[in-house]
Amino acid sequence: MIQEDLIKIFNYIEPSDINSKTYSHRIHELLVRTCIEVEANFTAILKENKYPGNADWTMKDYRKTEQSHYLSHYEVSLPTWKGTSNIRMPFKQFSGTSSLPWYKAYNNTKHDRHQNFEQANFENLVDAVSGLAVLMAAQFYTWSFSTGST
Repeated sequence: MIQEDLIKIFNYIEPSDINSKTYSHRIHELLVRTCIEVEANFTAILKENKYPGNADWTMKDYRKTEQSHYLSHYEVSLPTWKGTSNIRMPFKQFSGTSSLPWYKAYNNTKHDRHQNFEQANFENLVDAVSGLAVLMAAQFYTWSFSTGST
């Protein structure tokens, strides 16, 4: 559903560098839904691997999956993107110490949408959806997201 909703947004906002800072309530809503799904998948990975804690984990804990899933190495290609940002590496920062800009935008808009609404932008949404696709691919590597088949 998230992929379908992103494609619907592509009907109104051309996937291009020039539109990367476009923001809206619809983008915000999909950013929140996507990041909740990212958190759910990270939680499932940690639980399955008996990670200590009571599932009250943060991105600091989720980062530890880099050791087994190599998320920072994944690239997502957006073939219809116009401009130079058609290759996304949503977990690139996992190879260093920086935070994920799209995840930070999600948290900022979740906790104070009035002040941070502009962070719920097209660029952060595309990176969040790319992040979810990477996370799913790292877990279920035989599944194709473009066709829905193995």
